[in-house]
Amino acid sequence: TDTIFKKHCKEVTFSWNKIWSELEQYLPSLLSFLMAVSKKSALNKPLICMIAAMILKQRYHSLALVQEIISVILYGNSAHKQIYRCLQPLMICLSHKGTLNSIDRVTKDFDALPKSWRDDLVVRIQENEATDMVSDRLRILRSLNSTCAAGLDHDDVEVDDDDMDNDDQSNPSDRSDFDNAIDDLFDEVNFDDAMDCEAGSDYHGTAMEYTDLMEYTNADTNIAYDYEGNDCDDISTCSSDTEYSFAAPNFSPCKVNEATGLLVECDELLDYAGDMEREEHLDHERSHTSWKGFKLVGDNIDKNIRPSFQRCDNKTDSLHHFHHYAVLDRLDLSAVSEAVPATDLDLRKLLVTEGDIYNLEMDTITLISRILVKHFDQYKDQAKEISWHIPCRFSREMSSKLVVVPLGIIRKNENVVDEMCAILDELHTYVPTKPKSKQLPLPNDEAVILEDTLFHRILVGGDQLTVARCRGSAAARSDHRTSLECLQGLKPVCEDWHAKKSFLMGVYNVLFKRTSQSEKGTLSQLKGLVRYSTLIDPAKNMKACEDFMLIALHAHVAAAGKSLLSGKSFDRVQDLAKEIVVQYINFDPNVTIPTTDKKYLYGLQVLTLTLLWHAFNDAIREGDGDRLLVYWKFFAVVFKATKRYNYFKESIILQFQYHFLLSKRQAEQLKWCRFINTKGRKGGNVSCDLHIEHLNRQLKDMIAGLHSNNNAIDRAARSIGVVHQICENYEQELLNSSESGKHKRAAFAKECRLMYEELIEQKIFEEHHGRCHSSFRNIKSLLQQCPDKQLLPYIVKKLRTYQL
Repeated sequence: TDTIFKKHCKEVTFSWNKIWSELEQYLPSLLSFLMAVSKKSALNKPLICMIAAMILKQRYHSLALVQEIISVILYGNSAHKQIYRCLQPLMICLSHKGTLNSIDRVTKDFDALPKSWRDDLVVRIQENEATDMVSDRLRILRSLNSTCAAGLDHDDVEVDDDDMDNDDQSNPSDRSDFDNAIDDLFDEVNFDDAMDCEAGSDYHGTAMEYTDLMEYTNADTNIAYDYEGNDCDDISTCSSDTEYSFAAPNFSPCKVNEATGLLVECDELLDYAGDMEREEHLDHERSHTSWKGFKLVGDNIDKNIRPSFQRCDNKTDSLHHFHHYAVLDRLDLSAVSEAVPATDLDLRKLLVTEGDIYNLEMDTITLISRILVKHFDQYKDQAKEISWHIPCRFSREMSSKLVVVPLGIIRKNENVVDEMCAILDELHTYVPTKPKSKQLPLPNDEAVILEDTLFHRILVGGDQLTVARCRGSAAARSDHRTSLECLQGLKPVCEDWHAKKSFLMGVYNVLFKRTSQSEKGTLSQLKGLVRYSTLIDPAKNMKACEDFMLIALHAHVAAAGKSLLSGKSFDRVQDLAKEIVVQYINFDPNVTIPTTDKKYLYGLQVLTLTLLWHAFNDAIREGDGDRLLVYWKFFAVVFKATKRYNYFKESIILQFQYHFLLSKRQAEQLKWCRFINTKGRKGGNVSCDLHIEHLNRQLKDMIAGLHSNNNAIDRAARSIGVVHQICENYEQELLNSSESGKHKRAAFAKECRLMYEELIEQKIFEEHHGRCHSSFRNIKSLLQQCPDKQLLPYIVKKLRTYQL
């Protein structure tokens, strides 16, 4: 009665050794016979156990563990019904209906684990952990004083109106009472002068009025900045070409401190917030147990059901669903505060700093050294001196296997606002909540009880479209009564793989032109040289694009190294790599290297941008959140230069969330819970949004022949995680080994050699006056097209439409 053969596949970890032990215990004669007639081999034990399982299943139908596992494997690989009909009479698997019943049984509580994570966080919710939108805005309003000590030199500002509103996904008409209260203070102010200044016209005078300041601040968040990059913590150190002072409008209840000339909060605003304002510097008592949060990640999944014959009433059925999963944090954040940091809004933190440039250069030296030891014989013996895995603060945790729970699909279309709100309502079932009631006294000495909910915000990851739709749907619900009805329990965050794709699309559009196929040294000509016939447009074939970019990177690094070695010798490969960075790479957005050799500049652009992409890739593989957030700053500059405005906005919002909006604990979660490691090996991380793409592909394979059967699609989506685990465990038991999960890359030594020789022949890394590619006569450095002077106004404009 307690035999393993009666267990279900989810109740026991499958092992041929366990089955062998039971056969020795209960059926020794049968086992001896099968051992005598079988040939000894590595698969002898599984083969004997399988034959014994078939015999037992034929005699007792309830002894079907092995058959159930094989049926699940067939189901996970989209086996047709006919396969079950052929194999079931031989007792190899269950019937098709029996397989579906088994799948329903093992997926009955498919989301039990994420709900247990949610329940663990419920007991830790304290009243001041719930996000209070009013007090958040008050905190940012207070920071106006210390961040606005210097103004903006409007003569240097160039504004492109074409990019301002083309990507705003939020509804600015959906505003809270606090927004309206702020607007009441300034609804009589004339913004004409500020708009003229914004458009780039000359601004006359020595003092910038408060109304002009508001044009460069977020109406919701009251953002301001010190343009010159001075430390605004000390007002005396803030300087500018023009001295600015701020005066409150006559009708405004706000006051100006005569001693400092800074705006102070008005009493009415503080009274409006009342006791809803939380104490930011309060230290919370924490439990000694570990604190691990979790994250939800989702994306749309589309499927077209095409009939064999199109008719007026029988057309293609287009299905649009939302596929999502939950992932548990690998880091214990119990020692990190839940309080929002009480820091000023210094928007210089969103820009590339000298420290960021230095760190990127150091990482680039390591990456270049890895390439050089592969292509130069004199450095191959130094391979062991190079770091092949750049360490991070949590290298051990990032190399461990993650707990990922697929949560199936929601049969709603994220492109429709109402349905997106329904999707967010469904996701809110995983938000840790605690009921809250509050008595509000009335003038007649009575009191009314207000019911609300305390909650801990859960991060929701996705690509730019999904994140923007989340914000837009939350804005549409902003006038509802309770916090959860306003969809405040979720915090949308943008993930990395689609950002990398957008980066490559921008680089591809700038550096790859079909008209340059005959111009030696260009990417288009190099593609034809190596006969790379696959389309490398990242919008259509991301994998082929990355493969080609890697070959081009190796060739350009080798050519740059050869060019330097022709005039000087380097004993250590790191010294050569450092010299390549010094001579040919410029990551500083504010420093432009003058040159009249456009062919030379084109080669520098290919080398610099492919290295930035390669460093971003390496940070994802290692799970290094510190490096990745720094690289997002450089990506923001390229997004702006290549007119990828949606992702430029997301890159700014990501930095803004990390530095100013999220609590310290959630900021760390935002930084480190961006990676999925399904194999538990070093350098085996992928982006969260890439993992949902993998799940989408698996699901599409499973439902390829299911047409529009919604119940069957739901079953397949819920079972992805269980089916994958069973298949992986069975394969490991059968082969006595497990795959590393690392994709094998085809050798490209020959292609790299051809590119390298072409670049050396064209002397790409030697500067000669007047050279140029005819298709790239006006080429400019992408990283230097948007210096800080031009980038800051755009940052503020994008943040103005961001919903807190």
